[in-house]
Amino acid sequence: MAFIIRLIIVVVLAATMASVHSKLISSISLLSSPAYKKIATRLCETAWAHYQNATSPIRITGDCKNIDEATRLITVDGRDVSSKYFLVFRGKEFGSFPVQIRMSYHEEFVHEDGKDLIAKDRWVDEVIVTRDREL
Repeated sequence: MAFIIRLIIVVVLAATMASVHSKLISSISLLSSPAYKKIATRLCETAWAHYQNATSPIRITGDCKNIDEATRLITVDGRDVSSKYFLVFRGKEFGSFPVQIRMSYHEEFVHEDGKDLIAKDRWVDEVIVTRDREL
């Protein structure tokens, strides 16, 4: 009898845990069409400005018109929708030295009952600047 009760508890917990995990809805390259490239450029400018306002990296300038990679992942977790953007673009350090900037930018939205998605939060998660004489 105790075994059956434990088995039921394990099955219920497993079903609950499976429903808690977020689900990946889509993953697309934002460089696959001219319209997506325009969106990628605008997102890059927004993310870079957000990062600059938070950290003041005066010595590095980003060129969002020269994007090498741009990917969007959309996940849904209950009523929350999350977009994560991975951006790779060129920039300059001290005005003349070329760098490559890798950045991940997040946007979170909540779906209110009977309404559209409402922006909840936006932030830059990670920025990696690669300095290379060959860039």
